Amino acid sequence: MQESIKIDDESSGTEPRSPDPSKAQSLPKARQYQRIKLTMSLISMGLNIVVPLAFLLAGGSEAIRNLAEGWTSTSGLIVVLYLLVAGAGLQAIEFPFEVYSGFVVEKRFGLSKLSLSGWLWDWLKGTLIQTVLLVAVISGIYWLLRSQPDLWWLWAAVGATLLIVALAALLPVLILPLFYKFEPIPDGELKDRLFALADRIGTHVRGVYVWHLGEKSSKANAAVTGWGRTRRIIISDTLIESNT
Repeated sequence: MQESIKIDDESSGTEPRSPDPSKAQSLPKARQYQRIKLTMSLISMGLNIVVPLAFLLAGGSEAIRNLAEGWTSTSGLIVVLYLLVAGAGLQAIEFPFEVYSGFVVEKRFGLSKLSLSGWLWDWLKGTLIQTVLLVAVISGIYWLLRSQPDLWWLWAAVGATLLIVALAALLPVLILPLFYKFEPIPDGELKDRLFALADRIGTHVRGVYVWHLGEKSSKANAAVTGWGRTRRIIISDTLIESNT
């Protein structure tokens, strides 16, 4: 999608226009924001390496396994309990950094409209979804290792492929609506242009939806998401408003 921008020529005797102060200040602010977010991402990556390593070296893994074995003798449940306890410990360490990066920084730069309780609710939903997926995947791999010791890697690859396809299909209709509201975009020029753009780049979509991002953030965004019959274009209300 491309629009031509017409610039009227000024006469040679006129004074040049002064730059917009808000735009002049926005670039350093954006750079500062990116530096902070990058720093927090690096800290998170470091924690995900250092904490599990220290945990293993300190004997924490064996302690949690023994604890889980004291609760149940079922091997599958032992794996689930182990993952839940270990994951909760890692999440507790990362949580303050997630609050700072996901809430405090976004508020400081005027990008978030959420209250702390609203942010915590979204964080909780996201954490629960990640936990369910992680436990299911690792438990499945563990089961394959025990039941198919020679071909576990093949079945794991097949399962991973099917899971990725399923998540891609379910993302816009099941997962994203847990966090945002969506509605079909009204008929009009914008809808026609987005369909034409999708056809031009060879991407077949089944619909175009307004993504009500503005209720939570001042950011603007758009994406092609979904798989097969759920494939669609989503465009944030903030992006529509900023370009109309």
